[in-house]
Amino acid sequence: MKRIALICLTLAMALPLLHAQEVHYGFRAGLNFSQLDGPVETDSDGNALEHWDLSSGFNVGALFTFRFVDRFGARTGLSFEQKGSR
Repeated sequence: MKRIALICLTLAMALPLLHAQEVHYGFRAGLNFSQLDGPVETDSDGNALEHWDLSSGFNVGALFTFRFVDRFGARTGLSFEQKGSR
């Protein structure tokens, strides 16, 4: 019980400090291009069984920056990136 009370008291004291911090939001978007290079498997006649093409995709995300003091902060975000080969 004492542990829970101490945690609640600590959180109650920290909430005003957390609210006073600067928070910045951002958005990020871009394109991805990938291509696999390497040895290609061939059949008995020497014809290529595989071929590698350029694969494209996109990425989007949201960024959050929390600034605590002038020279210290934290940045986090959530993003989706489309990767891979076809």
